Amino acid sequence: MAILENGLNLQPDPVNIAIAEDVDKKKGLDRLLTARGLNPVRIENSKDPKVLIRSLRDVDAHAAVTRTSSTFDCEVLETAKLSVVQGACKGPHVDVAAAQELGTEVLKVDTNRQQVIDLVYACLHSAASGLAIGNNFGRKNQWSKSETSRGILPRDEMRVGIVGYGDIGQGVTERLSDEVEGVGAYNHQFELERPYDRRIKSHAEQHGTRWFSSVEAMLEWANVLSLHVDEVDAMGNKNKGLMSMETLREWGLRNIVDGVPRGILLNIARGSLTPSLEDLNTLLEEGLLHSAFVDAHDKNIEVKGAFKLPDNAHPGLVTTPHIGGSGSRIEINTGRDVDKVLSAWINEGSFTGSRVFQHEVMDAASLNTEGNMLLRIARSTQKGSSDAVEQAIMRAGLENLGGDISLTDRIAGSRTKTWSVVPHLIAMSGFNGNYGDKVQALARELDAINGEGRGRMVVAARFIPTTQVQRATLREMIK
Repeated sequence: MAILENGLNLQPDPVNIAIAEDVDKKKGLDRLLTARGLNPVRIENSKDPKVLIRSLRDVDAHAAVTRTSSTFDCEVLETAKLSVVQGACKGPHVDVAAAQELGTEVLKVDTNRQQVIDLVYACLHSAASGLAIGNNFGRKNQWSKSETSRGILPRDEMRVGIVGYGDIGQGVTERLSDEVEGVGAYNHQFELERPYDRRIKSHAEQHGTRWFSSVEAMLEWANVLSLHVDEVDAMGNKNKGLMSMETLREWGLRNIVDGVPRGILLNIARGSLTPSLEDLNTLLEEGLLHSAFVDAHDKNIEVKGAFKLPDNAHPGLVTTPHIGGSGSRIEINTGRDVDKVLSAWINEGSFTGSRVFQHEVMDAASLNTEGNMLLRIARSTQKGSSDAVEQAIMRAGLENLGGDISLTDRIAGSRTKTWSVVPHLIAMSGFNGNYGDKVQALARELDAINGEGRGRMVVAARFIPTTQVQRATLREMIK
């Protein structure tokens, strides 16, 4: 990555792809990326930030593929100077605010979406039938037929409250809405003026989902709680400890009917959203919860590869080893999805799966015309920055063909109420075979914007070739 005089990061055409953790163990992803002319390299011990930084440097990585155990915080992103972090999951551990301000794109795939929805459905069915609790009594050598029967909560009496009404939350609603008494939902910072949120509201109305303005209001109504948010979500909200011991105790008390607890907790998202297994076990022993289904555990409970349940674990505590994102089919499909999304971003600048931006990009035939090229930039949201970029393109002797993204949403950043940097994708003409000189001219013009006393208005720029000749030229220029 070349850093120009006034701070513009001129990003190379991504070639070296660092694959962290155990993404696609059978290495189908490696073969797919290699077939596209990319260079995938597996890195080890990526859970240690210092090792991760050193490995990314050794690989000279332009992009990184990760799951959820490696943390790409501000230091990692700034030191490694990545163009893109591709999550092989719904929510990779990336400081999204820092990434946006550094011009690093964060992409995701949702291959495990259906698996999570199926798991939620299975949990509620096992609660409705008494299957899970009855099985756990049996494992403790207790017949407990009457205890199991008392704890059965029929599906048509379930009022399911969903925290996080994104793709998975909506899928859970579609699966359950005809079988339960009702489905309600809460989403952080919901604002109807945002197109994304209007789509959410439309889905809720279509499926009869009750909409709540706060988690507290939803807990007043729900007797089933299903969590579908990240530790730090796309809105920048930190959800660690979202459901505290006190909150769950009050909620449990509210859902005791005729002396029988009716509150069912499902955490198929992240272990840090809820109290520890020991604390959840305490709530169950105190008769405040019907059951707690936990698929995402706190990593601290794993000791030398062994899993440790609380002593005298209550039959209502049902744990699984994070199978919401597991299975051989998911692993294979994840590799394919990562290849598809990452390759589209590298070759076309596509923001596939983004919740923030919508594109009106030119068709492929027009882009592949000799003399055309795509420019992907990350620019400031401050007033005048968009016009400054347009003027820079003109001064470089190029023409903006349109195809610029339509900014439809702004989400919370680290220092302001909205992102301080947004990505843009622009189609340009006027190269006419003179690619090297024109690229250099435009890079100088974009960098000059940062030196006009208005701050760093353009953070990063990446030229996306539309022909092999362009690609070869750019790879020699920007390494």
